[in-house]
Amino acid sequence: MNNRTIGIGIIIASLILLAAIISFRIELNRAAKQIVEQNNGICIIDGECMHEKTAYPVQTYGGIIVASLLFAFGVYLAIVPKKASLERSKEESISHEEREKRLKLLNEDEKKVVEMLKQAEGTMFQSDLVEKSGFTKVKVTRILDVLEGKRLVERKRRGMTNVVILK
Repeated sequence: MNNRTIGIGIIIASLILLAAIISFRIELNRAAKQIVEQNNGICIIDGECMHEKTAYPVQTYGGIIVASLLFAFGVYLAIVPKKASLERSKEESISHEEREKRLKLLNEDEKKVVEMLKQAEGTMFQSDLVEKSGFTKVKVTRILDVLEGKRLVERKRRGMTNVVILK
């Protein structure tokens, strides 16, 4: 679950909380008004004025402050992206010229793996690379580690194997 989804969830929860607080406040005022009407317009009951008692309830304002803080935090999470994802997106975007330079610096085994991926339209299971290249699993894994380090390929887990994607 990413920050944006969590932020939107917090925003929704804060709006629900705010609606509940406002609804409670409206009912509290309605009840105070009804008590005054039942007592023939006298607002003092048990030595306390009902309007003063319900005029500034701390719980209402505390709840509104909490809901507002939750809303602000949710907006922050929904709008501000993760720092790591920003850095990762900058790293992933390399120019075509830079990519070509990196391809020229590869050794024969690495070039063979890249060519196999190009022939397979840029996507191949790692197990298929092992079979078709004739290399051992360990050697293919190490070659892919190097290629990932140079940001030429990307491995994604798919069940019990990896899908290798040529960038």
